[in-house]
Amino acid sequence: MGEFGWIQGFLGGMKRLANFDRSPESLGFLVSAKGSTAESELPIHHRLEQVEYTLMDGDSIVHLGGCHCKHVRWQVEAPSSVVAWSCDCSDCSMRGNIHFIVPSSKFKLTADSDKFLTTYTFGTHTAKHTFCKICGITSFYFPRSNPDGVAVTVKCVDAGTLAHVEIRHFDGRNWESSYDQTFIASFSKSDNGGQT
Repeated sequence: MGEFGWIQGFLGGMKRLANFDRSPESLGFLVSAKGSTAESELPIHHRLEQVEYTLMDGDSIVHLGGCHCKHVRWQVEAPSSVVAWSCDCSDCSMRGNIHFIVPSSKFKLTADSDKFLTTYTFGTHTAKHTFCKICGITSFYFPRSNPDGVAVTVKCVDAGTLAHVEIRHFDGRNWESSYDQTFIASFSKSDNGGQT
């Protein structure tokens, strides 16, 4: 299973996990849930400019999620198949963060979650890293790459609604060049449903 074999148990059980290709041309790998179709299980090994189709559903559904202690709860409108980003900036790499991005209008805190949140910033202070005051989990945050969007931690989405997660690498240690090369900014635009 390679370095990311741990993700196999996530999403209520995986049918297949393609190995991660660390070459510069690789987009990453595709995770497919049990019961998915064979054509959606293919590993992703194409340069961005070669991808002429999308693996993401156009239809959005409501996903629920939150932190470990359940004091922070939210709902997010997104497709059942999403593109998630594995970032290696100093913060994300320490947390093992893998997130997908949606327009802020598609994300809503529920109940009285806001009183359990605190925020950490560093560097440019553009990104707002929110986490639960009780359990310390970052279930979502406001990314520097998409200040008009919300980054939702994939592992904090309740089981049962995400069918596929395509994981792409974001080189956070070389932030500016990765920002330009990945088109990550388009993921918070509401005209594409938050996914490209």
